[in-house]
Amino acid sequence: PPCSQACPPTTPNPQSQGNSTTKRKRAVEEIKITLVSNQVFDPARNDNHLQVFKALMDDYIKTKGVSYSSGLVKEQITNDSGMFAILYTVMGYDCDGVTNFVREGKASTNFITAAKVKCEDRPEITV
Repeated sequence: PPCSQACPPTTPNPQSQGNSTTKRKRAVEEIKITLVSNQVFDPARNDNHLQVFKALMDDYIKTKGVSYSSGLVKEQITNDSGMFAILYTVMGYDCDGVTNFVREGKASTNFITAAKVKCEDRPEITV
């Protein structure tokens, strides 16, 4: 099949059948994206690293022609095994689309050494 790692399951979840509390309403999915940089986590330099991240993200988003509402994106500086990282929480986007966007973004820069995507009802994947 043309799907790569993030394919939706082809068989329904057997536990969800006949259970009226799991009706599938069109909820806004929350997606967590962790981007790990090649910079050491250092509280004295993290603001500078954040500015570099923002500039890279803004440039990349422009090249992709993507529009997003900053109100639907939360960012938080995190320490990922001693490296500067940012956890983005985004709302209202398609998991597969975000995963592909992150995969391509990571490939376009050396600043990001690892990227992880966690969609609500799927295991976290490293892209």
